[in-house]
Amino acid sequence: MVQTSPLPLLITTSVVANAPRTAVAATEERLALTLEGLERWLRLRPELAYVVCDGSGFDLREQVDDLCRRVAPSASVEVLHFVNDQSQVQRRGKGFGEGEIVQFALAHGRTLQGATRFAKCTGKLWISNLAAVEAWNRQQPASFDYRGRLRPVLLDTRFYLCDLAFYRDRLATAHHQVDEPAGVNLEHCFARALATEPLFRYAMLPPPIIHGVSGSMGVRYDEFDWHYARRLARAAVVRGLRWR
Repeated sequence: MVQTSPLPLLITTSVVANAPRTAVAATEERLALTLEGLERWLRLRPELAYVVCDGSGFDLREQVDDLCRRVAPSASVEVLHFVNDQSQVQRRGKGFGEGEIVQFALAHGRTLQGATRFAKCTGKLWISNLAAVEAWNRQQPASFDYRGRLRPVLLDTRFYLCDLAFYRDRLATAHHQVDEPAGVNLEHCFARALATEPLFRYAMLPPPIIHGVSGSMGVRYDEFDWHYARRLARAAVVRGLRWR
């Protein structure tokens, strides 16, 4: 089934930092960076259907409404919030909380109820080549950038595209295996969940050009560099295997 309505973009946030080892921990800074990321999205793609879901219990509706009035008055932005299982986030790490946020949004978000496919982006980030990513990845059940050569070690969960049915079938419970103190991140769990899938079915071409700030590491991304060129070439080779 082809989705003809605007692509829903799920933005996952945790304005109040609950996970250990979080570089950007101040709530005020996290809020400002989250709103910066959303503003960039609204300026780049005001026609998308947005869902902002916060897992720390922070209600962003007032700030998001104000942002939309200033930047994109006709934009569709649904705002959700709930409180994650704090003890599990503390024990397992932020990847567990991320998985729970996606699950909550899929279960409770009106925007996602009628969708067949969605994009997901971590709060505080945005990508500048979504049109190309959408155009080249329509026929795949999921699309991820990844680390590794021809066998992924981890899948990049900062931004991805996925059919809802495929996500529910293959990825919805992957975060239950997260154990960050033991070195098992959400990215590893997603890679393991898709280990039996041919890589060309979910390798993203072109890879996303990511901008913004990592809340966990505190670094600002600007990923159009020689590393990106290498990942682009690798993805082209992998996707070419489909036709061999």
